[in-house]
Amino acid sequence: YCESNSYEYGNAPEGYSIKTKDDTWNALNIICYDIRFPEIIRQNEKAKTSSFDIIFVTAAFTWQTGKDHWEILLRARAIENQCYVVACNQTGSFLNGQKRNYGNSMIIDPWGNIVKRLDEETGILTAEITKEKVNESRVRLPALFDRKIF
Repeated sequence: YCESNSYEYGNAPEGYSIKTKDDTWNALNIICYDIRFPEIIRQNEKAKTSSFDIIFVTAAFTWQTGKDHWEILLRARAIENQCYVVACNQTGSFLNGQKRNYGNSMIIDPWGNIVKRLDEETGILTAEITKEKVNESRVRLPALFDRKIF
């Protein structure tokens, strides 16, 4: 199963702002394969802070790679960018039952903790998230500020 046989890759993803009553969030949308490439999220290599407060991942991770890589990659992206990751992954089978998606949609906080998770069931995942938690993680461990570009 090779998506590149049917789909072309796009240009660099662009961030956008989400305004709530309390804050403005810098957000980014990526797809499942993108989580394997942390440089996609770190678009501004010269920035001393992360460009994004929240990353949304829309995915169709299969069972084979999902069980080994899905959670680890999502948590790594949250930790290294000190932001929330909200990941929605398809569940169930496809190709007449020959392939199975992993499911396990989840919301991960900037410290890498899983805030909410669905296993393989379908459903709606909700959680309270705050910019305060993003800012707190960046003060607690200023890795984004301290990083060096070589």
